[in-house]
Amino acid sequence: MTYMCTRIFNSLNPDFPVTARNMDWFAGVNAFLYTFPVGLKRIGFIPEDTDQFKVPQRQILKWKSHYSSIATVMGDKRMGTADGINSAGLVVNALYDTGADYIPIRADNSSPLLNKRQTEHSPLEESKKVLSVLSWAQFTLDKFGCVKAAAKYFRKQKIQIVEENVPDGLGKSTPATLHLCLSDKTGNSAIIEVNNNAFVVYESEKFRVATNEPNYKTQLEINQYWQYMWGKAETPNSRPLYTVPGGVSSTQNFERASFYISLSEPVNSTIKAVSQTRSMVAACAVPHGFNPRSASISSSTIWSNVSDQASGTYYFLNMCNMAQVWLDFSTEITTCQRVQVMTLEGEELIEQPPIFGNLNDKCTVTNDPYARAKKA
Repeated sequence: MTYMCTRIFNSLNPDFPVTARNMDWFAGVNAFLYTFPVGLKRIGFIPEDTDQFKVPQRQILKWKSHYSSIATVMGDKRMGTADGINSAGLVVNALYDTGADYIPIRADNSSPLLNKRQTEHSPLEESKKVLSVLSWAQFTLDKFGCVKAAAKYFRKQKIQIVEENVPDGLGKSTPATLHLCLSDKTGNSAIIEVNNNAFVVYESEKFRVATNEPNYKTQLEINQYWQYMWGKAETPNSRPLYTVPGGVSSTQNFERASFYISLSEPVNSTIKAVSQTRSMVAACAVPHGFNPRSASISSSTIWSNVSDQASGTYYFLNMCNMAQVWLDFSTEITTCQRVQVMTLEGEELIEQPPIFGNLNDKCTVTNDPYARAKKA
C-alpha cells in the first residue's frame, strides 16, 4: 500500500500566503469541519480511549486552547485532526509518514506490527507528558500562533507522541504514523518528524513542499538536484530542463509540486493566490480508481483543502462533490460546532446532495472530541 499526500505552501507573494494539501487514502472516511473556540480544556487522549492505554493519568498531557481554530477532523467514534488553521494564521497539516518511529502503547495487541515495535522501544519517559498522535495536530493549532514558537517548543522534547490507529479505514488496524507540516502568515514553514521517539524539526521559509516519504532530509536532497536541473540553484546550469516526473509516488509528487512552486511568479490578489495554489495541488492529485497494478487496495485523493492565511478562510474540496465549501473567522468562534462534509456508510462514501459555499451558518453545536474529562 502506498500513501501520496502532498502539501504545498505558496508564499511567493508574502502578502497572500496560502497552504494546500491533498489527502490521499485507501478508504472512505467520515470527515467533519469543526470550529473550536479559545479556552477549551483538553486532554492528550480522546476520552473514550483513555482506559485502553497503559499510561498513568499524571503523565497524560492537558492543555487549554490559546487560539480558536477551524479543522478537518477524521473519524466517527475515534477522531483525529488532519488539518486546520487557527485565528493567528498558523496552518497545520498532518501527513502520513512511513518512517515515523514513536511509542506504540495500545492495550490491544492484535497487530503483529505493534507487538514487534513494542518490544523494540524503551518504556515511556516519566519526565515527559504523553500525547496521542491523533491529537498532535490539534494541540499545535491550540497552542501556537506561529511556526517559530511551535518549532522551539518541539525542539525542547518536552512531550512524547504515542501511537493510535487511524480513524475508520475499512476496519483495519492501521497505525497512524504521521509527521506535521506547519506554515504561517510570516512565510515561515516547518516539517516536524518523530524519529526514535524524539522530534526532528526542519524549519525554513524555503521548505514549501512536503510529501509522505522519504524522510524530509532526503526530500531536500532530491530537491537540490531538481533545482539545478531547472536552473534555480546557486550552481549555474546553462541548459536547464523544464520537465518533471509525472507519476503518483510520494517522491514524484514532491518533485512535481516543487516544479510548479519553483517556476511560478507571484500573483497580486487573494483570489489569484488561492486559485494558483489550488491548481498546483490538483496537479498532484490521484484520481479515483487509479490502480495500475490491480492491487487489492489502492489509494486516491479523497479530499483537498486550501487555507487562505491572509483572509482566514479554510476551503474543503470533497473529491466526490464538484462543489467546494469553506469556513472562516468572519464571525467570532464562541462554541464548539461542526458540519459533516464526508459520510461513510459501511465501506462506501454516501453520495449526498451537494453543499456549496460558506458553511458558517450550517454548523451545529457539538461536544468537543478532545475535551478534558469532567470530575464526577
